Amino acid sequence: MKNNGEDMKEKEDSLNCKQGYFAMFWFLSKYNESTKLDDLGSMLGSMDPFLFSGGMPIDITMYDSWVEIFDDRSNTIEDRFGFMIKYVEVQEKEFVYDFESLLKFLNDILSNKNEHKKEWTEWINYCKLAQEKI
Repeated sequence: MKNNGEDMKEKEDSLNCKQGYFAMFWFLSKYNESTKLDDLGSMLGSMDPFLFSGGMPIDITMYDSWVEIFDDRSNTIEDRFGFMIKYVEVQEKEFVYDFESLLKFLNDILSNKNEHKKEWTEWINYCKLAQEKI
């Protein structure tokens, strides 16, 4: 039988595809509040799951791209963050967005979690929020 800490770890590491999409949306939206990147704002507008009822974006292909990237067999907190990075890379190529600074920042967070404790904690909290709300 697992102890309580192991149960919490397993729950923390478990996130379905839709929950992952919401966590990513919230995290990128928070980042965009301070940076006001035009291309990121445009992407977030297309992928916003709150514009219509049902929690799906206005542009369903934005969610479909996430589904293609998300792998529920490899679903740790780090994996989910990596899926977000891959998603941003795919969107950058597909729509010719300029996400160089965003991708550098995201990769730096993943590589240096101790130096980016605030951002990493925000990511974990958005993942937990998605588990609770979605």
